[in-house]
This record gives sequence, structure tokens and C-alpha cells, in this order.
Amino acid sequence: MMGSASSTHDDIVATLKDAGLDPAQVRTLIEATFAEDLRWGPDVTTEAIFGDERATAQVVSRAHGTLAGVPVGAYALQFMAPYSPAHRLTSQGSHETQVHV
Repeated sequence: MMGSASSTHDDIVATLKDAGLDPAQVRTLIEATFAEDLRWGPDVTTEAIFGDERATAQVVSRAHGTLAGVPVGAYALQFMAPYSPAHRLTSQGSHETQVHV
């Protein structure tokens, strides 16, 4: 497991490019996905949260496996919450058991 690494926009874009992904195409996909999910307005959970509320989330694997999609997930988070830092505790492609990502 690697130490905590904060993902900046430039870090995320570089990681997407290193994975052979076009950041512009990934952003287009993220925008289309959120547009579809939110086409009738914000979801009930979003409506229940006040604008100045802060939260922390942890993504934890349930079992041994290979971690995938880290840069796309970080890019989606940055798109929806641009001032929310994402701290990676492990890296894309890691083979670990029940780790915090």
C-alpha cells in the first residue's frame, strides 16, 4: 500500500493519459452520465444536504481483487465537487486484500 496522495486536477489528467485514456472523452462521459442521472433534478439525498455541509467518505474493498477505475472516479468527484480533495491510499492496478482506497 502506498502513502496517502492527494489528487490534483493535473495529477488526475496525467494518470488518465498514462492509462491510455483521453481526459476530454472521459469528461464528456462523466458529464453525460450525470446529465442522465440528474435529468429530473437533484436526487433526494442531494436535496437533504445543505450547501455548507462537509463529509468524509472511505471506499473499502470487500475482498481481494484488483483496483480499477481510480483516475476516472477521482475525475468524476472533481467534476461534481471541484474543491473536494481526494486522497489515494493505494494505486490503480493494486492487488491487495481489503484495503482503503
